[in-house]
Amino acid sequence: MNKPQLIDAIRTRRSIRIYHRDRDVSAEQLEPILEAGLRAPSSMNKHTTQFLIIRDRAKLEALSHLREKGCAFLADVPVAIAVLASPQECRHWIADASLAAGYMQLQAWQQDLGTCWAEVDGRFTADGEDSSIYVRRILALPEDLEIVCILGIGYVNGDAPERPRESLKWDKVHSETLDTPYELLH
Repeated sequence: MNKPQLIDAIRTRRSIRIYHRDRDVSAEQLEPILEAGLRAPSSMNKHTTQFLIIRDRAKLEALSHLREKGCAFLADVPVAIAVLASPQECRHWIADASLAAGYMQLQAWQQDLGTCWAEVDGRFTADGEDSSIYVRRILALPEDLEIVCILGIGYVNGDAPERPRESLKWDKVHSETLDTPYELLH
């Protein structure tokens, strides 16, 4: 069997901030992305992460202002997914939801769709409002769910060149102890 190599998607995936606003992402395209999130590893196999699909243009426009800067791309995506978690259900909610979001990003890229993660926690709008409160209000979310991120998903508008292997921070990889650098094979 000739399987596509996961490392290819990992190598080439980029955070995309410029999208074709007029190209929709179908339900058929979105479902495997959601499945990837649902299949992601989770603490004690609890799978407590929730996903809220957002297609409403007014909501996407409003979400593009969830931070002072860095989220304008949300106004141009055809769909976004709010990745939500409950600290009451799982102590490791941040890790679980982050893994799910990462799996979804890789699956989207495998389908020739770009994504970008809009961080919410600890961020503020241009008016100084806590981003979590701002997003909670727009999406009518209950207080018991935390917003880990909003993933924008859509068709890439422009080039998304692969990051050269030489640019990776191999000095952050160690062998056995932190003072022993990893030796690259090639």
